[in-house]
Amino acid sequence: SYFYPLSDPETRILPPPLVSFVSVLGILAEAGEEEEGVVTITIGEITDLTGPASPAIVPLHWALADMVSHYNEKGLIPGVKFKVVSWDNKYDPSRDPLGYDWVRDRGAKLIICVIPQTAVILKSFADRDKFAIAALSTNQEMLDPPGWVFAFSNSHYSLMKTFLKWVAEEDWDYTAEGRVPKIGLTGWSEPAILQDHKALTEYAQDHPEQFEYVGDFIAPFGQIGWSGEVENLKDCDYIEAKGFPMGPFMKEFQMRGYSAKFFDIGTASSYRGFLVDQLGYEALDGTLTPNMSLMWNEESEIVDLAKELLYKYHPGDADEAIYAGLAYVGGMHQL
Repeated sequence: SYFYPLSDPETRILPPPLVSFVSVLGILAEAGEEEEGVVTITIGEITDLTGPASPAIVPLHWALADMVSHYNEKGLIPGVKFKVVSWDNKYDPSRDPLGYDWVRDRGAKLIICVIPQTAVILKSFADRDKFAIAALSTNQEMLDPPGWVFAFSNSHYSLMKTFLKWVAEEDWDYTAEGRVPKIGLTGWSEPAILQDHKALTEYAQDHPEQFEYVGDFIAPFGQIGWSGEVENLKDCDYIEAKGFPMGPFMKEFQMRGYSAKFFDIGTASSYRGFLVDQLGYEALDGTLTPNMSLMWNEESEIVDLAKELLYKYHPGDADEAIYAGLAYVGGMHQL
């Protein structure tokens, strides 16, 4: 089961960076390639198509391509067409600057990226060149100081603090348990989890009556085994295991006979199929994750559009994409 959605007023307003981004689109239309009265705007995409995050991110890559096809076919913006050029960074931060140059050399007028570290790495390039980057996954570093990176979601930092408030008010029974819950986190060292760590430590320090913070055990990027982190967090009531490492960490944790309630800020739902395949539904029962998009089984125009386009453009892979998680429909919400 997933905790969804967050009851935070911040999740129901248009972020100021996104408001600013709307004005950028006008600039892009003027800078696009014009042919027979139609301006073509090339969108650069820097994402992971073959690396460890690809199970969650490839459906989001489809969402971008399919939304572009939908807009072009329907002529939803008169006189404007879009095309996409995509760079596979293989979840390797060193490939992001290469991708920045590669998509721009192919005419990109803006870049869309989903991996938080990409926008952080490219922020200095974008600010220098006054080149727009739209980040679908957000942390504070890419926005402060303000520049040419625009956020299409709330930051992991703000989501974490809202989530912890919800846990204290709605999930943990202080009377029945007779104590405050122990909480900690683990995962690969990357910008998203570092933002989670900052928010968690601040919140626990400000609210010692709500949580006992056991600590963070952040592993080098790409680490495979989790035995040390498992032992350090074995007494926790709540554990965040961030992103891709969530599956192998939970598996090792539970194999050793330990139990805790696992959570993830904003990414676990995109890895649902991967997690189910690794652990099974029973092992995932009770897992919590805040999301800003609707689920596949909810009724709304954007969910209906996501299903329509997914089955139209990927009929052989649509069922698997829905099973995989929220990446495709979540991308539709943002794009």
